[in-house]
Amino acid sequence: MKIEVKGNSGCSINIVEEDNNLYVYKSTTDKGYLKRLEQQGNKQKHALETEHIGIPDIKNIEVDDEHVSIKMNYIYAMNFVDFLERAPFEEVDHFVNAIADYVDMEIENSEIQHISKDELLIKLQSIINNCFRNKILSSDGITLGAELGDILNKSKKVFEEHGGLDIPVGVCHGDLTFSNILFASNSRYYLIDFLDSFIETPLQDIVKLRQDSQFGWSMLMHQGRHDNIRIRMTFKYIDDKFDKHFQKYEFYQKHYDVLQLMNILRILPYTKSYDVKNYLVITLNKILEKWYGRNK
Repeated sequence: MKIEVKGNSGCSINIVEEDNNLYVYKSTTDKGYLKRLEQQGNKQKHALETEHIGIPDIKNIEVDDEHVSIKMNYIYAMNFVDFLERAPFEEVDHFVNAIADYVDMEIENSEIQHISKDELLIKLQSIINNCFRNKILSSDGITLGAELGDILNKSKKVFEEHGGLDIPVGVCHGDLTFSNILFASNSRYYLIDFLDSFIETPLQDIVKLRQDSQFGWSMLMHQGRHDNIRIRMTFKYIDDKFDKHFQKYEFYQKHYDVLQLMNILRILPYTKSYDVKNYLVITLNKILEKWYGRNK
């Protein structure tokens, strides 16, 4: 039996039955993505685990000049929407605590390093260049309107004025959105789709978690009916708990908004639908309004 599942970033995902067991094969023939997928597989293979946080076991990483394929265990689990719609708040608390403890462990295994404002500005310029290349921006006008030009100018000022980031660097998932967490029936959660990150920092994982709990990113990707009111209420509940938990870290208090700004900006060059573009403009404006309101 072989079931093909839609993949991201030029990858294909297949669920295959072998010897009465199910395995997931994630693969690519995109030459521009071969090295990245290999790196992501190795990152997953060596990722940290805890009592409540698991990682699908990688059985094999096959690499050649034309193809990279990762074979891993199939996990029987719910997605985040099914979990949030059904789970009592005691189970939601268990999930939040398990994820927060996992990020705490990442922080313990990282070291504080300084990321200069020049590095942030170089990254911003690469985002702008990719926006031109992908026609999100154009030389004779801004595809998303003058508002995006204003957002980019304000973002540049934020990175210039902030003076860089003193943050833990070393260990992170890289794309820890709710859509990359599987919710197993034994109150155990599995992390999938590890990603190489702009900065390998646990703060990036906090940023990605709150990209969902604060801004609802993964709901844009979800297709199907759901209880929107319950989902929004539960997101708000989870976000308050995440924010309260991570306030104990000075680097979180000082740098969360700046890294979240960069995180959302990085999505811009790859957006195609109007809904996603509109979401990004609204979210970026919220982050910038908070920043400038606090730093008047």
